[in-house]
Amino acid sequence: GYYSGAGIFLYNGSSENILHIENSEVNNNTSKVSTSGKGGGIMFRDGSDLDFTLLNSSVSYNTSGYNGGGGIYYGDSYSGNAYIEGSFIDNNTAGSLLYQGDAYGGGIYIKSQMSEYMHTIKNTSISGNTALKKGGGIYIYNNMTTTYEGITSFENCQINNNTLFTNSETDDGGAGVYAFIGNINHLN
Repeated sequence: GYYSGAGIFLYNGSSENILHIENSEVNNNTSKVSTSGKGGGIMFRDGSDLDFTLLNSSVSYNTSGYNGGGGIYYGDSYSGNAYIEGSFIDNNTAGSLLYQGDAYGGGIYIKSQMSEYMHTIKNTSISGNTALKKGGGIYIYNNMTTTYEGITSFENCQINNNTLFTNSETDDGGAGVYAFIGNINHLN
């Protein structure tokens, strides 16, 4: 495995970064169990404008060895949007008991450094994922400390059978979804 983004890795500090994945499988990948293992399946991060699209695809049975995003790690951007539709993000794992880093978001890890964003997840299964700490299915974090106008929208999604594996008594939680700062819309 690789240190981060074992299946697909896009890391760029420039502007207008676009990652479009359609009718594809990103399965059975592992990022290293070390101090930097993020995004077992897909890692897409850094830059001033990140636009991520995943359509009719499978991101399954991936593992991030130390940090978040067993299936997908998307974030550390200053603008951009994520759009996921008709996909399966199932049976991914964030973290290991050996190296207990920020193992958040077994299925998806989204970290925003902006006050305005729109992340949309439609007609998608997020099931059977495991995180060592927060957000077994999905971990959403907005690093802004001023206004919070970002929206993450779930429409017609199955978010079930996600788990946390932790021996901590701290603020770990959100076996299905863990969200810190921002707005969540759920439509069925």
